[in-house]
Amino acid sequence: AYVTLEPCSHHGHTPPCADGLVNAGVARVVAAMQDPNPEVAGRGLKRLSDAGIDVRCGVLENEARALNPGFLKRMEHGLPFVRVKMAMSLDGRTAMANGESQWITGPAARSAVQRLRAQASVVLTGADTVLA
Repeated sequence: AYVTLEPCSHHGHTPPCADGLVNAGVARVVAAMQDPNPEVAGRGLKRLSDAGIDVRCGVLENEARALNPGFLKRMEHGLPFVRVKMAMSLDGRTAMANGESQWITGPAARSAVQRLRAQASVVLTGADTVLA
């Protein structure tokens, strides 16, 4: 089995994934990274190894970390992953002097923002943007 994150070893809302792999008779597990969650933190890999499963960890870790920035930030630092997007003109303005709004960014930047929004759990915006 190839997984991006160490299989869990604790009982939560679902049974431990490590036990599922053991019960399935999997011979080898390749995990991209160890789970930084203190409830797991190597215990899933140990459970697999103790069951005689060949375990490898750290394969493509950087790529796996890039898939889970929110989870990793919360587990490793106790903080949410926050991304801020703000557009302004060279003179530091976000609207014209009379309050009229114009597009500051181009189509490519707006498309990139939509991709970022699709990855987010929450998007905060100003009331004027919502009402516009």
